[in-house]
Amino acid sequence: VADEFVPNLGKARRHRVREAFKHEAQYFTPWLAENLDLLGDEIGIPLTLVGTEVAIGSFSLDIQACDPDGRTVAIENQFEKSDHDHLGKSLVYAAGLEASVVIWIAEEFREEHRQVFDWLNSNSDEGLSFFAVSVSTLTIDDSAPAPIFDIVCRPNDFQKHVKIETREKRRWTRESFIEAIVETNPAYGAIAERIFAHADEKGWQCWHGFGRIYGSTFFYCRDEQFPTLFAMYTSGDFRGGWSNHASHLGDERWSPLIEFFSGLDSSKVQNFEEYSHLSFDLLTDDSVLEELLQTASETEAAFHPE
Repeated sequence: VADEFVPNLGKARRHRVREAFKHEAQYFTPWLAENLDLLGDEIGIPLTLVGTEVAIGSFSLDIQACDPDGRTVAIENQFEKSDHDHLGKSLVYAAGLEASVVIWIAEEFREEHRQVFDWLNSNSDEGLSFFAVSVSTLTIDDSAPAPIFDIVCRPNDFQKHVKIETREKRRWTRESFIEAIVETNPAYGAIAERIFAHADEKGWQCWHGFGRIYGSTFFYCRDEQFPTLFAMYTSGDFRGGWSNHASHLGDERWSPLIEFFSGLDSSKVQNFEEYSHLSFDLLTDDSVLEELLQTASETEAAFHPE
């Protein structure tokens, strides 16, 4: 009788990543470039691909990515155990791209190299983050191998708290976004609520990014319907030198739906709060909302006919 309550469990085994990917540059790096969400989920930062084999002087960075704030992320891959060569390259790429996040991936990390990244996290500016991430594969019985990322080194708790706190200030929840639309443009409140209700709270993100030469507002989602909902909304020029660019990067889990660029340099936008107000002024402009929500409503009707 007791056997009835014993689940049928498989046996999990760890393997070297080279057993699945015969060559780092030819196979692993292209695969990772197409699956950055797996790495992003592990380190807690959504990643969007910018390029691969990016030239930095006489060297080539494996992967350049960015986070929702538009910060540059440098990713250096290697098989086998960590070595001085790839440690040095990681720092060269960070300096060459003025990267805010450096991710070094290896099968195994020497203690001395982990200590270097720990030291960098403890002594660098709060805007710099260094991650050492080990990679292997996992099989269960005769299953296909699944790549597994394990964080060996990350920014300390204080730095992570600062980053999270800063990002939360730049994030609108779905509810707060709809409330702001209702308050500013009541006529659009009901349609906005119906459209954006397709994404649950965990799958909805709206971020403001304020950089040295421009600001941008990104809408992200994980809901499979959202990229289609906004696919028709492609381009348009709006007041104040703002423009709209709709983009889908082929990642259904983290896809920028709409991206508003201000085109303003830092001398014209003094701080993040000012940019945030400018961004929302644009987004709640009658003509912008009317076009955005009308297009989304028409496409939404195709999914949910009356």
